[in-house]
Amino acid sequence: MSVDKEITHTRVFQIPFFLYKGWRLAFLQVYGKKIMFSIVIDRCLQPATKGHKRRDGMGATFMLDSNKDLPIDDILRSLREQIACYDKVGVKVE
Repeated sequence: MSVDKEITHTRVFQIPFFLYKGWRLAFLQVYGKKIMFSIVIDRCLQPATKGHKRRDGMGATFMLDSNKDLPIDDILRSLREQIACYDKVGVKVE
């Protein structure tokens, strides 16, 4: 959340999500004995295809192992890239 002051935390179906100006940005989930941190590509950024419903996509996914160093630089870079995409599209407020 230190990447940008407009990142907020919420829960969706008991999963911790991080939002940026109302856009889904990332989430945390336990996967086996590891924690999965995934960047979300909001469905509004995906091209519309006739006959298909748009869904949120997955960007970078990081499997975090508590016994190893966190890939902080990679995570921060991915978050900043996704925030830049959302800023290009415009502000979404819920």
